[in-house]
Amino acid sequence: MPKSAEIAEALADTGYLARSEIEIAAKLLSDRLAVENLEEARVSAIRDEVYQENILAGERAMEEQDALLGDQKGLKVDQAMIQDSINQQQVDDATIKNAEAKILAACDKAAAALAAVGLIMKKSIDDVAMIMAEHLKMGTD
Repeated sequence: MPKSAEIAEALADTGYLARSEIEIAAKLLSDRLAVENLEEARVSAIRDEVYQENILAGERAMEEQDALLGDQKGLKVDQAMIQDSINQQQVDDATIKNAEAKILAACDKAAAALAAVGLIMKKSIDDVAMIMAEHLKMGTD
């Protein structure tokens, strides 16, 4: 089932959308929630953050060992690798935050579009947008 159909089902399950309008909502959402690339970037950055944590742990252990052995050359290499991993984590964090902000904006716009055509109540826009965002996150973590 396409993600837009899954989200429309979730909106019906929570009572924000009539079951008879799931198909119409899914079509509208498929146009409005084209966030696959953002989801992929977010997931990739999350995975890389975990990878970088493992690199950091190993390099910190090597740094400690090189310090105990008095290996100044090895210590400099370790510190450079640690800094590289920290820098990459900062890039990953920025990528995650950027993707999540754009996904939330797309959800806000999609919810507003559902309200504009009368599929949901205008007072429900924020709640519906959050349901969409949470549903998107569940599928990518």
